Amino acid sequence: MSNFSDEIVDKVWRKGRTLDGWNSDKYRLDAAGAIMIKSHRGTDDIYDWEIDHVLPKAKMQAFGIPEEKWDDIENLRPFNAKNNNRKSDDYPTYTRALVFDEDKKTKCSIRDREGCK
Repeated sequence: MSNFSDEIVDKVWRKGRTLDGWNSDKYRLDAAGAIMIKSHRGTDDIYDWEIDHVLPKAKMQAFGIPEEKWDDIENLRPFNAKNNNRKSDDYPTYTRALVFDEDKKTKCSIRDREGCK
């Protein structure tokens, strides 16, 4: 787990999609549609979440983007750990591992700010 300040963790958490009728301080959806529970960060369970780099660090390095830009808040988002593991360094599309309301794997576009359909 990367070493981000509590302030950055909170800012990234707030970028997750909210669920109607659910406490958004505790529950959010990632861009692929999987549930995350804020207190489960780093727990290695189905609700575990990580701070994902939308444009992966490896790609940023390959594109010559300076390292000090890699953790810019605009490039960070909350992502279910299982989905983040599946995504790895794939860009701009990836296959999700988990989703809240379906059990099928689908392709997602990182460019789609609303997540997978």
